[in-house]
Amino acid sequence: MPWSCIMISESLKQSYQDQAYGDQWYDVVEGGDRHVVDLVRKRCTFRTWDLTGISCPHAIKALLHVKQEPLPEVYWWYSKEAYMLMYLHKIQLVRGNKSWKVDPSHAMEPPEIHKMVGRPKVKRTRVKNEAMKRRGCGQLQERV
Repeated sequence: MPWSCIMISESLKQSYQDQAYGDQWYDVVEGGDRHVVDLVRKRCTFRTWDLTGISCPHAIKALLHVKQEPLPEVYWWYSKEAYMLMYLHKIQLVRGNKSWKVDPSHAMEPPEIHKMVGRPKVKRTRVKNEAMKRRGCGQLQERV
């Protein structure tokens, strides 16, 4: 089952309240969040539909309100036909890295060492029970 079908079936399980504003605008309320869906431009203020091409739960609720099937609104690139066309040709195996010839001009070099920004640390960090420097009359103080 394609991922887009799973998303659509999961969103049908959730409860949303919707209200139509004209033919293309829908106001869908999910708990305390409110999202506006434009069915003509295929946009939602949740922005998942805009970014991925798969209808967000709010758009699906608006499409069901209009009695349209939500699956045709998913971009063609997520369809099974697109998947099968992508992997129509066999993927050729690649030989191991022993057979790869690397030109010395293309060899990777380690990055240059840069001096770090900020004041350098002067003192080293001491362990918990390590003796501290002498103070005063020549006695060692232990760290507690």
